[in-house]
Amino acid sequence: MSRKKRNADDAEDRAIEFDARSALAELGWLPPTTEAEVVPAEARLPESPLPDSLADAEALLSRSEEQFSGSDVVTLPGSTNTELTLRRAAREGGTIPPEIEKRMRRDRQQEEGQMDDKEHGQNAP
Repeated sequence: MSRKKRNADDAEDRAIEFDARSALAELGWLPPTTEAEVVPAEARLPESPLPDSLADAEALLSRSEEQFSGSDVVTLPGSTNTELTLRRAAREGGTIPPEIEKRMRRDRQQEEGQMDDKEHGQNAP
């Protein structure tokens, strides 16, 4: 493709992109990004962009507290080992079951071995 043809195609692509972006911005489908776009966008906004049911934050919060006052707690199933490990993390320490401790050490050694292999230019297994 000649340089002139490529430049013409690039210019045409830029013009199409500009027109498409301008149309989307005009329809309000893109957020305004320049001061020139903000002024007309603000003029198109209603007095309050929120419906009346959402306009009063205090009423909304009190309504949500009434709806979700502890009766909707969901307990997800999990393994005992997972629960113990998560509890330890939540307590910032504590005991880990021996089988978990052993697996953690093995995984760490394996990772450190792979890291050493990579540093020395060897492929990890």
